[in-house]
Amino acid sequence: MLRASLGRVSRSGEIGRLTNIDVRGFRHSISQDGISHTLKKHGNAKAEAARGQVAITQLDFALAREIVRQPDRLLPGDPNPANGQPRIIIEKSIRGRTYTYIGEVQRAKRRIEMVSMWKR
Repeated sequence: MLRASLGRVSRSGEIGRLTNIDVRGFRHSISQDGISHTLKKHGNAKAEAARGQVAITQLDFALAREIVRQPDRLLPGDPNPANGQPRIIIEKSIRGRTYTYIGEVQRAKRRIEMVSMWKR
């Protein structure tokens, strides 16, 4: 599986308070699975318009580093229903669009992996 690092977690204290996990030294990452999921679930213009959102394109993934490194807002997310891993919601406004990025805290791998992303 292809995976890329988006850099070290920059707001580890805040993320730690939201997830009850010490994420100091963790890295943000994005994988082919996360990209495929996002394009499948949030890449259709008609379906996204019905949700009041805008379809994600390949170009949006180039913004992922900025989204996770300089978020406007961090919120607790629902844990992964399959394994209970905590998730965080990261929001960032860029050029008039608000991106919502879901990251899953993977303790053993010391990373926060992108699960999904959408924009409005």
